[in-house]
Amino acid sequence: MAGSANFYPQWLSGEYFAYPTSKVVCIGRNYAAHAAELNNPIPDEPILFIKPSTSVVPIQRGIRWPKGVGECHLETEVSLLIGKQLSRAEPSQALNAIDGVGVGFDLTLRDLQTQLKNKGHP
Repeated sequence: MAGSANFYPQWLSGEYFAYPTSKVVCIGRNYAAHAAELNNPIPDEPILFIKPSTSVVPIQRGIRWPKGVGECHLETEVSLLIGKQLSRAEPSQALNAIDGVGVGFDLTLRDLQTQLKNKGHP
């Protein structure tokens, strides 16, 4: 099995496959309605940010967060497994690099997000 210390990717059949999770690249502020909900300006281009591989956990394990940290906002996301290294790729090259599609849950601690946003972070 390959993966981060927390996550081992599987096909629908349950068979594990050897793709180590190196990082999670996220796209932010790409939905106008969501940006408006958070009183964020809508950028000309989406904002990219990363999460560590340890943020990926199997859904079977459950999701926990500490008490007393405020609201935890959940979003369902389309997740793409990129199997090839890309740099300044053309659209066709980007499509050919997608080795899998899945569902992800993005959890955000809203109070912490507001604190970071006030400091100029996305």
